[in-house]
Amino acid sequence: MSKKTLTQSTVATNNIQSQPDQVVDQSTALKLAFDQYGIDSKQYNNVTLLAELADESPSNSGSNTIGHNSPGITANNVGDGLEELKDALDGIVLGQIPDNTLTEAKMAAEMKKQAGGVYPYNSGDTNATNIGTNANNVDILRTGATVGGSANAITLTSATASNFDFAIDLNPITFMPTANNTGAVTVNLDDHGVVSVLKPDGVGGTTALEADDLVDGVPATFYRRVSGNFFLFSPKGGADVIKSEQTGTFTSGSAATFDLTIAPVDVDASVVDVYVQGVVLGADINLFRVKLINSTTVRVIRGGTGTMSTINLAYQVTEYVKENVKSKQELDFTITTTAHIIPISSVDINKAILSASLSSGSTSANLQDGTYRYYYNNSTGVWFWYPGSLSGTVITTLQVIEFN
Repeated sequence: MSKKTLTQSTVATNNIQSQPDQVVDQSTALKLAFDQYGIDSKQYNNVTLLAELADESPSNSGSNTIGHNSPGITANNVGDGLEELKDALDGIVLGQIPDNTLTEAKMAAEMKKQAGGVYPYNSGDTNATNIGTNANNVDILRTGATVGGSANAITLTSATASNFDFAIDLNPITFMPTANNTGAVTVNLDDHGVVSVLKPDGVGGTTALEADDLVDGVPATFYRRVSGNFFLFSPKGGADVIKSEQTGTFTSGSAATFDLTIAPVDVDASVVDVYVQGVVLGADINLFRVKLINSTTVRVIRGGTGTMSTINLAYQVTEYVKENVKSKQELDFTITTTAHIIPISSVDINKAILSASLSSGSTSANLQDGTYRYYYNNSTGVWFWYPGSLSGTVITTLQVIEFN
């Protein structure tokens, strides 16, 4: 911006001095001489000078006519200097660095942590180098670790030893296992102390690792959990599908309906099957429907009445990891003809398992009375075929589990 030069006054100030010393019969002319100075002064002050002082355009501002020499300001007048200062203040508000560099010295300790773990957090920390000079200063580039110890008692050394921040929840450390684990696992990272490595249990909690959760040559990432002082690991593959499996044998007793006690399972993520062992008797004795009525009880239902013959049975209860289960359906359906399409809620049949059991009130002991078949007809129907006698009430119980 340029300075504004004000217009100099050219008003004549010698109107009276220029008159003759002796004025005769010139009163009118003398009055005009006196008046003219006032008129000219008024014209200059009101029209020229005030207009220029009131002009607020940037190039003509009055502040641009006032010079200064303040340290750090390159402008040589007040107007330009104020605009230079305003630009600098705007840059501070926007978080701009004047020389376009971002170093640790210009970052607060909290900002370093939020930005991803730039070291040192505080002036007393070591390894004080600028971002970009040493890539190990950025956490995301230094999550790897070398592994030692044994398959179940692992020792890890982070890429920048002793710089892993144990105070940050879910801070990750990645390494390459050198052997499959055979059971529960512990880890000692950077000689910080031995702690457990746990995995999700599928019901909102955690549990110890099981054999082959860690696989030789497959990268694994442990996540630091501050609350509880442990590391969290989520296994991949088959270990994540089945949470538990229970099998065994038992004798039915003489009642038509009886219960079998099992270890606790999640009913909404489990399927139960029961199989007959021994001679073929009537359908009312040999055929069983089964269902989980609570987390520790399997109910076995026969179609007969009164005192019934005992029979040997085998059972299997499979509990899947709840996080992998999208839905479970359990329904009873009465069989009235040889073939049925039993309606179910829509599932992806490529991601769903199906189990069926059958009870019958018929005393018939023909081979076909103990035979039935079933499969997915489509996403909303199960095809069910039973060639046996329908002289008594015949009911099937379907269990459908769909996975994510």
